[in-house]
Amino acid sequence: MLSERVMMVLLAFALWYTLYPSLETAQTWGFAWMLYTWAVNMGLVFLVAGGLHWFFVHEKRLGPAPALQPSAFNASKS
Repeated sequence: MLSERVMMVLLAFALWYTLYPSLETAQTWGFAWMLYTWAVNMGLVFLVAGGLHWFFVHEKRLGPAPALQPSAFNASKS
């Protein structure tokens, strides 16, 4: 079985090979490949963050929400 680090490295190489522009393209300065790289990165962030949000909030994997406790500052008002 592969460790988590090995899986992350394999995923990084797979994404670099399939989604990101080639190194020849990135050697010249240009907005097109920079925006494309930014869009890929934001898509991955939204995919991971949205997946975690769905897993923990919509699937209710965190359990019931704790009851709100009054703050110590609000309780000691004179």
